[in-house]
Formats: sequence, C-alpha cells, structure tokens
Amino acid sequence: MKLILVSKSPRRREILRRFNFKFEVIEPSYTESILDEPVNTVRNNAISKVKSISDKKAGVYVGVDTIVYVDGIILGKPNSAQDAIRMLKLLSGKWHSVYSGLYLYDNISKKDYFEAVKSEVLFDELSDDEIRWYVSTGEPLDKAGGYGVQGLAALFIKEIKGCYYNIVGFPLNALYRGLKKLGYDPFVFMSSK
Repeated sequence: MKLILVSKSPRRREILRRFNFKFEVIEPSYTESILDEPVNTVRNNAISKVKSISDKKAGVYVGVDTIVYVDGIILGKPNSAQDAIRMLKLLSGKWHSVYSGLYLYDNISKKDYFEAVKSEVLFDELSDDEIRWYVSTGEPLDKAGGYGVQGLAALFIKEIKGCYYNIVGFPLNALYRGLKKLGYDPFVFMSSK
C-alpha cells in the first residue's frame, strides 16, 4: 500500500522524509479558500485537495491544510510582502492558534479519516523594523500567518502549547493515529533506515 501526499508544500515532504515515510507526491488542482471558521476551513481544504485528484492510484491519500487564527480572523498565506507585514502586526505580542486539518482517504477500502489539530503560539512584541527585516528575508511569503516556526521566526516565538509539527504544517501524531484508525500499521509506510 502506498502513501500519497496531495500537496505543493516542500515542508510537508521534508517532514515525511525526516521520519522515513515512503510516499509519492501528487500536487492538488484545488485552490485553498477561507470559510466561516477555522475547523471548517481546514476540513474543507484538506478534503478538497484529495478530491481534486482525478486519476487515483491505489493508496492512502493525505491532504493537509494549515491556517492561523487570531482575534477572530483566519490568516492563510500572505499574497504580498505588505500582507505579510499586516499579518505579523496582528500576531505581535499575542497568543494565536494554528489549526491543521489532516484528511486520509484509502481508495481501496473507501474509508476515510479527518482530524483537526490546534496548537497555540505566543509571539514577542515585534517592532516595525523587526517585522520589515523578517519580511525582507522572503520566508513569510508562502506560509500560513506569514511566518515559519521552523525558520527565522523562531527568534520571535516566546512559547508554544501543543504539537510543534502542527505549527510547521503537518500534524504527525494525527497522521499516525489516522493510519491506525484506517486499520494500518503506520510502520508499514516507513523505511527502516
């Protein structure tokens, strides 16, 4: 049985490789959208990514979506440097939530599994100069909420509650649990090296 990641994210590929998962990648033909609230948004996007693949090989398909939620506002990926600055100003000095939706679909058994994972992150108070410097690195431009916890933004993160890998954008524990719920030994999808 194959694990098939439906994603354009290099970080999700990197995480699966780091943990010795054997997998293929198919890029989705779905464009992410923001809905009325965090869980509905990540559920819709994760499921829609998998459903956007028309020619399905035998395997377990994995769709993931991650958003940031602060002050009642859902933040996806910034669409410009100015948008990243706006997002970082919203996050400065505050706790915010990071939600990921993980969807698994086994196209042999037709079983599926969805889980939403929530983590909390506290940012230091950021000056305008710090925000401009960070945005000038280019790092925020393809990341939900305009920052990458695994990169330079770690300089600004004071505290984390919950799953670190969820904040990076791939809740590994949810994947492990979901594969078991579908009836698989997760280690079957991993190499021994």
